[in-house]
Amino acid sequence: MKPAVAITAARTASRSSSHGSAQEGSAQVQGTYLTDCLLHWAKQVEDQLALGVLTEAERRAGFYLKHDFGALLRPTTRERYEALAMAVGGPILTPNEARRIDGYDRIEGGDRLNPAPISRPRPRPSPPRRS
Repeated sequence: MKPAVAITAARTASRSSSHGSAQEGSAQVQGTYLTDCLLHWAKQVEDQLALGVLTEAERRAGFYLKHDFGALLRPTTRERYEALAMAVGGPILTPNEARRIDGYDRIEGGDRLNPAPISRPRPRPSPPRRS
């Protein structure tokens, strides 16, 4: 994979946890705005910036500029913590990997991956008694 220089997009919409369905609608609008509008213009801006900022040798070496729209689609703090808690609680992420995602320092013992939970068949309920 070739190196990229990230261009971070500013967050344009406020996301408050007290506006449940409005928040979900806002996220959908943001995603549509990103795919139907911003990506088209971002590619043109990236190409022009690459011509003006990167040397010809850097472009030949595979360097390129790319917008980072992660801030536009970033979940709320609550959503992020819930997702990280689920990922760390199973065999997906170690605690230190989740801490790194949120910018926290490593902790001792945080590199251990939790084993997958053992799935056991649920007991069947007893059939109702006839009187």
